[in-house]
Amino acid sequence: MPVSATARRRNALRRVIAVLALGVLGGVLLGAAPAPAAPEDDPAPPGFVLPEQVDLRNFTDADKVFLDKVKQAGLWEMPAGDQASRKGLGPRVREVGGLIASDHKVLDDDVERVAARFGYRLPTEPNVDQREWLKELNATTGRDYDATFAQRLRYAHGVVYGAIANVRANSRNALMRLFAKQCEIFVHRHMSLLESTGEVDFDGLPPVNVPKGNLRAADMKNHPLTMIALFALTGAIGVVGVTRALRGTA
Repeated sequence: MPVSATARRRNALRRVIAVLALGVLGGVLLGAAPAPAAPEDDPAPPGFVLPEQVDLRNFTDADKVFLDKVKQAGLWEMPAGDQASRKGLGPRVREVGGLIASDHKVLDDDVERVAARFGYRLPTEPNVDQREWLKELNATTGRDYDATFAQRLRYAHGVVYGAIANVRANSRNALMRLFAKQCEIFVHRHMSLLESTGEVDFDGLPPVNVPKGNLRAADMKNHPLTMIALFALTGAIGVVGVTRALRGTA
């Protein structure tokens, strides 16, 4: 029984839809999915709750260095945030500066209480780099100020984020692991806030290190033609499918 023209058109339409669906799937698999909408600001966490029992024996030099980093982060980011809330040119920069300053007042109290449990004395002033960043902010105005504020703080938070991961993964002390988790919430929130200003230059941040043994990532980095070939193959499949579908309507 011969197939009617209407049936042929319906079959052709089904084939076109199938080809388009294949193309979309290929794009998703290759990481070409649309970017999600920007999330709202992460909520500010409450103060850290110290456990009643603390193991004071496993408090290493690495733990002490981490507490120093958290304390010194507050020593320069609180005044920097306060300043940005008044001096920033963009309203979002002023808002973010105030939020970061407020958060660090909470975190500063947290780190003081944790250090006190171990009888450890924390630093009382920022390190050399942090003092230079504060001087730089004092000497900058306008749009340059907004960009400098966002870039310097985003860089510093990235450094601390790595230290947090190291302590959370490797510290032998349960309290330090818990506190690292608390710090991660603050630092993640602050990085998101700084990025939301639109003033962070990601090309100016340190490059991502590829861990040893991650051969697939290294291979893709060294052979970009592989990705191009994958996209070309997906596109060719789509073209061939559409061509066949259109021929079926003739």
